[in-house]
Amino acid sequence: KPEHILAVTFTNKAAAEMRERVKEMCRGNSGNKVGVGTFHAFCARLLREFAEHVGYKKNFVIYSQSEQISLMKRAMKDLLVKEETLDPQAVLTKISKAKNYGESLGDPEKDLYAAVGEKYANELRALNAMDFDDLLCLGVQLLEGNAQVRETLYKRHRFVMVDEFQDTNSLQMRLLRA
Repeated sequence: KPEHILAVTFTNKAAAEMRERVKEMCRGNSGNKVGVGTFHAFCARLLREFAEHVGYKKNFVIYSQSEQISLMKRAMKDLLVKEETLDPQAVLTKISKAKNYGESLGDPEKDLYAAVGEKYANELRALNAMDFDDLLCLGVQLLEGNAQVRETLYKRHRFVMVDEFQDTNSLQMRLLRA
């Protein structure tokens, strides 16, 4: 059944092209029942449905790059860290790499990046907001940590197809395995 198929890709453009091709290949409306989207869009839908399992409300917001920078500047200011000391974008880049590789930034008591990263993460959560990387991280956390949600998705998506599979990173691979 088309509704049992999930197809994920990396970009919105690729997802739109895939969606159109699927519609052309399927009879009637059945192409609309195939779940097609980016990894991030899939996780956003998943988290909207099961947000409470990862400590969020369903109406969470996803911060844009400029909103992330503003929040990072505020977190740095709260910790009395000057922009001359740390570049907000550099901190966000370091946080993003750590999230995507499943690594820690270190001890917030000993490392400035870790302290600012922790403050930023706490502020996001307090605002019921996520950044782009949180979508994947929390999606993985949800699926790896909740058997009931996993079972629901197993029944919903019996077949998973990945466009450009060779380009998946370790976090995306964990998502697929879960």
